[in-house]
Amino acid sequence: MGSRNMLLGSSRTTFDAISRPTGLQFSRCFSWTASLDAKHRPIKFHYTNPELHETLKKIREKIIIPSYLSEDQKKKVYDYRYQKELEIDPIVVDVDGEEFKFGYINPRQDVPNTKKLVQQAVDHMTTKSDLSNVAPLLEGLKQAKRSVEWTILPKIVRRAGLADATSKIVDAAGWVERTNFRLIHSETVNMLLCYIQEKALNSEWDKEETLKALKQANKVIEVMEERKENHPDGMSWNEGMTLRKRPLYRDPQVLAARLHLAAVLAVKHYDGKDVDGLVTKYAQEVVALWPEKVGLLGLHPERAYQTKQDMAYLVRREGLKFAWYAAPILHGFKLAALVVEPELKQALLKRAERLEAEIKQTKPRFESVEVYQKLFDANIGDPEPVKEEEDSN
Repeated sequence: MGSRNMLLGSSRTTFDAISRPTGLQFSRCFSWTASLDAKHRPIKFHYTNPELHETLKKIREKIIIPSYLSEDQKKKVYDYRYQKELEIDPIVVDVDGEEFKFGYINPRQDVPNTKKLVQQAVDHMTTKSDLSNVAPLLEGLKQAKRSVEWTILPKIVRRAGLADATSKIVDAAGWVERTNFRLIHSETVNMLLCYIQEKALNSEWDKEETLKALKQANKVIEVMEERKENHPDGMSWNEGMTLRKRPLYRDPQVLAARLHLAAVLAVKHYDGKDVDGLVTKYAQEVVALWPEKVGLLGLHPERAYQTKQDMAYLVRREGLKFAWYAAPILHGFKLAALVVEPELKQALLKRAERLEAEIKQTKPRFESVEVYQKLFDANIGDPEPVKEEEDSN
């Protein structure tokens, strides 16, 4: 981040480019380095609609910029006893040539609700360009020591999936030290992986798109495994903070995503041959972790499927979206069975049988129906759209 030069003996504070790459103005925006590596060029916020403009502007000016004040300055601006003094001699913060003047700030009236503003910002993100704001937004909030509730993360992922911007989310998770975007909830991770697979599906399994999706799915898993200290799912599992049986990077539901994509490549682009051995490798990995006699709803203790932070998203509203999560796994099992050796084939088909039975017992709608039909060229459930629950994610 940019250096901070405190001008001693003055109420003026100067900061180098810490938050705008040509300025957060809509002409000016946050300057942000896209990688932990200095070789990467900074990226900029992009504003494609006035609602997002206004919301991010408010977050920046009311939440993030005040966090640049020193502790002594903060005590002063939040203390009503200095109100008159600050009216005459306000504290001035210079952020890369842009000045911000601070008078008295009433903590109860002048400080906005972070949760509501972040929700508003996410609601206004509808394009890939909009979603490029996710990482710098989360970084700014982390600098301001404002926490983001975990329930907003699936909403961000859904917006990114609908806007074909899953790469923005994978990057934000990869820069977790800056963004605090932690992949520790099953719903967030599996929703991200489903959208990654769906993009390849919508390309009719174009080879380049499918290879790209496989690379992205592997990156999600690698980020969780390699940065356990920042995505401490394994640690939280051991400490009993989740009812799941194992950390997400060892969860067969998660690992089935890359098996699916590798199997698609083998069947559709490599004449049914496991040319690089990945289908066999990934299939063995999933089979070893997925008990033979259970489906997707039997991978974890029953209580996990009753807990919002764990697996309840799979059974919510009578399994409305269960098939959306499960159908790609089933498709992957069946395709992989066409490629691997007989013993492994039978193991995959046994698990596929249990999973298929679970899908048929749910009441899929809309997205679930659409994905299932594309994967299997078969009808299931009700194709009519349903309104998303406000708190569903």
